Amino acid sequence: MHRTAPALLLTTLFVVACSSPTPPAPSVDDAVAACEHHFDALAKRDDTCFMEVAMSGAQRPPKGPDNRYAPETREGAVKICVARTKAPGSNYLPPRIEACASALARAGCFDPTPDVCAFLPGTFANGTACAFWDQCASGLCRKRSSTSGDAGPNDAGTATGSASYCGTCEATMGEGESCTTTGSPACRDGLRCLSGKCGVLDDRVRERGEECMFPVDNGAIPLPCPRGDFCSMSLRNGVLHGTCTKLPTLGEVCTDWCAKDLACAGGRCVAAAGPGGACPTKTECAWELACTTSGTCEPYAVVPLGAACGTKAPGTTCGVGTACVLEPGSPGVQRCIAKVREGGACETTAGSPPCEHGRTCTEGRCTMVDPAACK
Repeated sequence: MHRTAPALLLTTLFVVACSSPTPPAPSVDDAVAACEHHFDALAKRDDTCFMEVAMSGAQRPPKGPDNRYAPETREGAVKICVARTKAPGSNYLPPRIEACASALARAGCFDPTPDVCAFLPGTFANGTACAFWDQCASGLCRKRSSTSGDAGPNDAGTATGSASYCGTCEATMGEGESCTTTGSPACRDGLRCLSGKCGVLDDRVRERGEECMFPVDNGAIPLPCPRGDFCSMSLRNGVLHGTCTKLPTLGEVCTDWCAKDLACAGGRCVAAAGPGGACPTKTECAWELACTTSGTCEPYAVVPLGAACGTKAPGTTCGVGTACVLEPGSPGVQRCIAKVREGGACETTAGSPPCEHGRTCTEGRCTMVDPAACK
């Protein structure tokens, strides 16, 4: 099962904007400072609030190079943020980014997304080439192909010569208009595709006993439960449902989650095992520890290049500048390989080294997004 969290944690990387219709070119220094402040605010919030807002799933994964707010990812994330401030037609500007960062620092874990962090569209008309959603008046830049620099498929570019991260501003659907959960056509910002129609999702924090899974065509949308509760899920008539339920305490029956500092083992909440503690059922360890193959709880070990990682090597994480990737020709085996730095040669075949965070594999090279290349 996957953990979920309120919109405050999941969307704020993408929703900062400014209302000026004709924004001046921002100072690079101002943009860098604002983007750094914003990243740091999000990183602190993630570290502080993750466990409080978690609603379902296995133990929290370790902090490490693969975490999107880890120090290694900061440089790439800030560069992308700065590029968004400089993109033609974009209203994503430093004063608004700074204001959002400050608001995030003041907001509680269960507070709604601050108004100052709300997305505002750009000025580009539909059909105009774009690199970021912020540039489009519709709020949607439909990419010509999938791009990713740090996880998932890398993009090898397009036959036309345009950079592979480019797209086209595309119309979005209003409330009550038809949509698909695959995003084509997509709903306007603030709306969700609910049973084939764009609508407003009531994503407030639920009360204990309320439904916390909103059913849609291809599954369900998780909704936040209050502090001290979790979303207890069940399948009814083929539909996934959930109810906000009090976290069980020491000695109480459990199926997954327990209250703070406890673990669910053998169907009962027990004191979470510390370093060196036994984990015969693999679930006894405190969240920051892993149950190793020797059957004890230990801190996650950073393993070197070429070492096994992932599900075949529990309790391990790859070091800075590396990624855990499936080994070609060895089903299920993952190994730590070096990420390709900016400007380096890259490929998109399975098992190829991914680009370092914030870069995409474009026409055989790991590059940063350049809005000027989108024509």
